[in-house]
Amino acid sequence: MRGILPVWVGCLAMSGAAFSPPARAAEAARIDVALIEVQGAPLDAATAMALTDALGEWLAKGQRFEVVSRRVPIAQTKPKYRVTAAVSKVGAACIWTLQAFKVTDPRIVASATKKGSCEEEALVGLLEQATEGLATALLRFEREGSQAAPPPPPEGPALVSPLPPAALRAAAKKPPVVAVFRAESKGSPLAADEVNSLSDYLSTRLGEAGVFQVLPRSEMLERLGPTAASELDVCHEPVCRHHLASKAGAGFALSSWVGKVGSHCLMAVDVMDTSSNLLVRSVQVRKQCQPDLIIDGFERLAALLGESFSRPRPKAGRGGTPRLAVLTPESRGSPLSGDELAILRDYLRGRLLSGVQVECLPTADLRLRAGERPAGASAELSVQTSIAMIGGHCQLSASLWDLASNKQIGAATVREKCDDDRLVAGLEELSDKLVVLLNQP
Repeated sequence: MRGILPVWVGCLAMSGAAFSPPARAAEAARIDVALIEVQGAPLDAATAMALTDALGEWLAKGQRFEVVSRRVPIAQTKPKYRVTAAVSKVGAACIWTLQAFKVTDPRIVASATKKGSCEEEALVGLLEQATEGLATALLRFEREGSQAAPPPPPEGPALVSPLPPAALRAAAKKPPVVAVFRAESKGSPLAADEVNSLSDYLSTRLGEAGVFQVLPRSEMLERLGPTAASELDVCHEPVCRHHLASKAGAGFALSSWVGKVGSHCLMAVDVMDTSSNLLVRSVQVRKQCQPDLIIDGFERLAALLGESFSRPRPKAGRGGTPRLAVLTPESRGSPLSGDELAILRDYLRGRLLSGVQVECLPTADLRLRAGERPAGASAELSVQTSIAMIGGHCQLSASLWDLASNKQIGAATVREKCDDDRLVAGLEELSDKLVVLLNQP
């Protein structure tokens, strides 16, 4: 099959069903289609080339776009848009990610994804479906957004609106510009290339929602200079990501991670405001640690993040937006390892950001005594937790400290079985109780 697939793909592209495009400008926009990038999927170079040609044919169907020849220099063809496509394998599934951006200002303006079987025939069908989604999004951008100047990075806190994503696209003049960093694996069963593929998948799904302007990795590399590639790949600390995102012109830096605790994988996207170097939003998902379910988890994260930016969070009872320092839980005979405790700290911090209007210090390793301020930070409150084994159960305890008065202002406890999975559920319950405390005057 591998030998005849390129010929079959070419025939399929030319013999597709007739397409009636919506009204468009008299002259179709020119598009340059980059060679498809294969990341672990079962496609050889010849098939990737044939699918690239098919992608171009599908985009040009009905004269909606003019696809320029790859054999002619771009300086001569002068395309308006560039389309990139990648197919990657995560677990048993394959994922297509398609992105389009203006050649003159390469922020993603349209994107599409599809996931499914890694069988070659299935991959062709998935690519055709993704191409239709990309074409629809790009035509919509041509009608609604091509006249607008590229928005500068937003200032101040994250954009909050009660409007749904479709209305938000129409109403917002300056959608947030976000830099999406490589996802981090914290003991998950995914290989490094699979984690990288999920990062690309997340950024493309965020572009599909239309709530954000996603800064592509290629544009970040160009803006940051020759050493940027190595910096981006090893940049996991918040201070580093803040510096790079700010330098690249993004209003927000998005950090995603997947960590294993017990049989579950906890996943999150944390949002840092580059103007304040504080975490302002977060979304989380908990799934069983199976690759297909992790993909579903990242899909859900993208949807949740769009919803988070389009609705207000409950205000804290103390007024304003208090700044929190969330510390690593202290283990007192619990079965959790140090790495698992760090994952639970980040998970707890994210749930607090989701549940109430607060900001959190991103410092990875805050170690405070009661009433002690973190050096160089302006936290107003600290959250200190512990997990202690008492008899056959574990008690999860949390205390909320006012750092100005050096006084404890609230506490909560949860009793659970000393089993890793149950402790995750216990921490979720504990976080809900902390949100209630933060909402109190």
